[in-house]
Amino acid sequence: MYGCLGIYLGVASVYTTRKNLLRHLKRWRVLIHAVTGGLMSVLVSFAFLFAPSSIIITAKRTSAILWAIISGNRFFHEQHIGAKLVSLGMLSISLGMLAVLV
Repeated sequence: MYGCLGIYLGVASVYTTRKNLLRHLKRWRVLIHAVTGGLMSVLVSFAFLFAPSSIIITAKRTSAILWAIISGNRFFHEQHIGAKLVSLGMLSISLGMLAVLV
């Protein structure tokens, strides 16, 4: 599905902007982001084979919240990081309880 979506959006982007899309992959940040995003989707797909979907989705959302807190603090200089980390800790504890009970 990701392949079909990528091909469709790539063709649509080339059609509308008349520029080569692969030239962006020459930049290291874009290349690293593309590779890690692809690896993440493969790992999450395999994770569904080994654990219940509720645990996988909760772990994925918890890690997304962690990266949102880190990037929000680093790039946007958000305040009250302590309260956000406490909330993340409570969410991580609930993930552990969910994994033990299921």
